[in-house]
Amino acid sequence: MQHQSIHKEQLLAFIKDYTAFLLGKYRIIVAFVLLGFFIGLSYAIVKKPTYEAKLVFMLNDAKSSNMGGLSALAGQLGLGQSSGLNVSEDRVFYLAYTKRIIGGALLSKNDQGETLGDRLIYLRNLKSSWENDTVLSKFQSFHSKEINQMSKLENMAMDQLIQIVLLSKKYVVDSYKKKVSSLVGSQSSGMMFVSFEYTDELFSKDFVKSIYNELSNFYSMVAIKSLQNNFDLISAREDSLKLALQEIEDQMAYTIDNNFQVNKFIGKVGENRLRRKLEILNLFYAEVIKNKEVAKFNLDQERPVFQVVDEPMLPLEAKFKSKVVYSLLAGFGFLFLGIGLLSLFYIKSLWPLNKKSFDR
Repeated sequence: MQHQSIHKEQLLAFIKDYTAFLLGKYRIIVAFVLLGFFIGLSYAIVKKPTYEAKLVFMLNDAKSSNMGGLSALAGQLGLGQSSGLNVSEDRVFYLAYTKRIIGGALLSKNDQGETLGDRLIYLRNLKSSWENDTVLSKFQSFHSKEINQMSKLENMAMDQLIQIVLLSKKYVVDSYKKKVSSLVGSQSSGMMFVSFEYTDELFSKDFVKSIYNELSNFYSMVAIKSLQNNFDLISAREDSLKLALQEIEDQMAYTIDNNFQVNKFIGKVGENRLRRKLEILNLFYAEVIKNKEVAKFNLDQERPVFQVVDEPMLPLEAKFKSKVVYSLLAGFGFLFLGIGLLSLFYIKSLWPLNKKSFDR
């Protein structure tokens, strides 16, 4: 108990001396705070404004409306069943952060004919920082039109640009949710947005629109790939049957001309064979035409549609750094910094005394 009371008295004495020490250094603490205010205010004034471009779009699911008589025909042909394709907001979200989409957007060109990737390199002055890189120092500009056609050097440059975009935390793709009830919670509204914030408003606008174009084109292409392949296969079959019909029709006409006013039955055998073959090909051709119409209908019905609701338009709203917020943050930061340094100095000044008491 006696040892505890002694330690308690020592702790109270330390706190009292430490508080008196800080109060005696209040001028230094005030100077730190004022320095922080000045640095925060200067940063807010010097910092360039940023411009946020935001594009809102709507996801239309694959349509499964009643096709009437065509639906019955499709059922008989085995082509009328829905493919079950639904536009998934989660798929769009994860797809938006892939190299395929961001890289494809950076390879697209602006109104000046410059790729957005080259524009970002210029805005970030990356070529000067790449001068010490033995590989990237050779990079000049992007020449590939597709992400999968890029050279090794272009891939290295693109990877760094994508990292800049992602690490900036200014690139956002998300969906709007609607509150249904306390039990169900939030439900998808079918509305999504793409936003990007940067110091160059033209780049912000162009980048957001390019991201949307890459998303809509790639997602639509992948979603209907099987249906598109089916339609292309039937179309190719239609073309081959059409050529075969034309060939048989030409042979039929030539045979009939040769058999004109021929009384022998053997001369009619070839003509009958061609007529029978022509009838069979006509039946096949008619079936292929029906299949093609159904396949085309399914393709149009199942095609997901990305519909723009709001797109960014110039001039974009400039976002300036808050002078009050940054001044207060820097002021508090330097306040704690000053107290920390003074505390370290105070503890260091007590170290010889503690060492002597320890030696005793």
